[in-house]
Amino acid sequence: MRAVLPDNQALKAYAGFLRGHRLEELSQLNLDLARKLDVPLLRLFAEVPEAVLLEQTRLGLEKLLAGFVAGTALEVTLAGLRDWEADRLPGIPKDAIEPSDLVLADAAQKQALLGFLADYSTDRETLLAIVLALEGHYLQAQQASFELFTRLRRVAVERAMRSEAVQTATQAANEELSAQGEELLNQQEELQQLYAELRAHTDHVEAEVVGRTREVLAQARLVELLVASVVDYAIFVLDPEGTVLTWNLGARRLKGYEESEIVGQPHTRFYLPEDVLAGRPAWLLEQAKALGHVEDEGWRVRKDGSRFWADVVITALRDEQGALVGFAKVTRDLTDRRAAEEAIAARNEELHVANEELTAQAEELATQQEELQHLAEQFRGRSIELATEKAFIESIITNAPAAIAYLDRELEFGWVNAAFATLLGLPPDAFPGRRLDDLVPDLASPNPRIQEAFASGRPVGAPAFPLVRPGRSLRADLTYVPIASPDGVPGLLIMASDVTAREEAGRLQAERLAQLEQVDRMKDEFLSILSHELRTPINAIMGFGSILDDELEGPLAPTQHTYMRKILAGADALMALVNDLLDMSRIRAGKFALDPRPIRLPEIVAAVVANLEPLADQKQLQLVNEVPEELPMQRADEQRVAQVLVNLLGNAIKFTPAGGTIIVRATRRDGRIRCEVQDTGIGIAPGDIPRLFQRFTQLDSSNTRRAGGTGLGLSISKALVEAHGGQIGVQSELGKGSMFWFELPA
Repeated sequence: MRAVLPDNQALKAYAGFLRGHRLEELSQLNLDLARKLDVPLLRLFAEVPEAVLLEQTRLGLEKLLAGFVAGTALEVTLAGLRDWEADRLPGIPKDAIEPSDLVLADAAQKQALLGFLADYSTDRETLLAIVLALEGHYLQAQQASFELFTRLRRVAVERAMRSEAVQTATQAANEELSAQGEELLNQQEELQQLYAELRAHTDHVEAEVVGRTREVLAQARLVELLVASVVDYAIFVLDPEGTVLTWNLGARRLKGYEESEIVGQPHTRFYLPEDVLAGRPAWLLEQAKALGHVEDEGWRVRKDGSRFWADVVITALRDEQGALVGFAKVTRDLTDRRAAEEAIAARNEELHVANEELTAQAEELATQQEELQHLAEQFRGRSIELATEKAFIESIITNAPAAIAYLDRELEFGWVNAAFATLLGLPPDAFPGRRLDDLVPDLASPNPRIQEAFASGRPVGAPAFPLVRPGRSLRADLTYVPIASPDGVPGLLIMASDVTAREEAGRLQAERLAQLEQVDRMKDEFLSILSHELRTPINAIMGFGSILDDELEGPLAPTQHTYMRKILAGADALMALVNDLLDMSRIRAGKFALDPRPIRLPEIVAAVVANLEPLADQKQLQLVNEVPEELPMQRADEQRVAQVLVNLLGNAIKFTPAGGTIIVRATRRDGRIRCEVQDTGIGIAPGDIPRLFQRFTQLDSSNTRRAGGTGLGLSISKALVEAHGGQIGVQSELGKGSMFWFELPA
């Protein structure tokens, strides 16, 4: 047994704590224990008031604790005994204090000090150091008291030898005192033996608890490494109120927060402001609490304010008694998948294929700080607590929806969860101790990904890996996660998600997309051929109609002139339609070219306004040109810029009721010239604006629509502007009018 001096640092700190915080309470406890042990010393103070006796006890303890702090506690105790010896040297009366009295008084004082140990520190080494120091102090004090009474007995014997009359009485007293001394020595030996037994029992309990603790912490570490290694999923834990408690690498990568920034913050930070106002975060937690778990897809917000489309699974966590202890959240970024779905929906609104993915769930658990107590009951309590944590971790792994298995370096299964066994169609007890190539030859060696995971110590993925099982074939996203230790990589985790349905849906989508693209190309080719073929008869109609209208072959009646002008107007409209179709075909085929030259936008605007004024006058509209003459020259295709203006002004005239106003403006800013066409027309609903620049789009597509057209004008205008390196857009309010604009480099 190692020696622990009474003035060691732990005992000094403990004595300082008692002097500063618990001295009054300690004094009362010391006095109560002395009475409980029936210390005869108190009988001498039977008539002393309680307050005075308590104050004397406090002064004695104050002096003793001061000695501990100064490292002179034993010297203080021995000095007190020497003072007592001086008082008793003149003689030893029959009612004098017996040696056992001091032993009982010391026992009460030591028991009072030990009673406050649990409040001082939970560190086992510190507590043991204090216990040993106190035991050493009181053992040395008791030895000093034995020496004191030995000297007193010798003095008594010498005095008795001087008087024959009292010799017999002295001899009897000496024998009695000797017997008491021997009894006290026996008590000392018993105390030392009890202390040795206590220390042996303490060492045994310590070894048992440390062994159990290491076992539980090793398994907790395994799951902690599992959760921390998953980077494709954000996995974290909330308390029952929705406050973030844990944070893994996947959460930091996906959401942008460091652990120190987000732990302790409400999980509403990840939701859109409108969802928070609507109470959706709290509603989802209530659903998970009521149903056990809930899955949700929607927009979430990263730290930098950017949005991503997330698949979120919230699982309610309950203890063995069924009480709610928090929530586990697993989040995966599905923004790319949603973008692909929206792209397909834009090409064909009837195509809506939902892709569902099974996500791996694992809860990140924070390991508990080791708390060891010097008493056996406290050690057992800590062991039970760690065993409960182990059962909780095992329950998380067992019931996780993701398939998880553990392989050692010999590629033998250590354990699998229920989801992994279900995925491979085998019972869970068929795996432990069996080799990978026996049960899952698809994954067996040589498997370069497994070897890479062992060699690099980093997770390695195998997306959409084909697995052939009896009676079925499937595909699974696999991740090999090495479990690192100071001695290397003893094993790895296999995490699997069945993505057979997702892969099949993707294949069908690709086939459908290829079919749509083929149909689209055939349609473009048909329109191009049709447009070319229509130009010849239209030109004939327009040519011969002009000859007749000009009366080159003879006069026409007024009614015939009217009919002929309607024929020519229809031919003009049909030719415009054919030209639009040809332009769109060239754009789609990549055969469209510009003829850029120096131009002046004010001159082009003036010419287009002049050509369209008769049409505006027919509808009683005011067409206003506010383009300044001092705008600089630009390099652009004059004919195509005029075509864009005709399309925008033509639409404004078409959709503005009689009596309205149309204004054309132009300004220069940031090295670009911006042209705007503002009208007081019917306006556009917000939901229709994204469709405006699509091909063949007419917002009023009913049989009774008031305005004609192919719906190609705005899509052609957009292509022309973007071919110049510019931009085009619209601002509109339903019932109040619209403002179409385009910008070209100056």
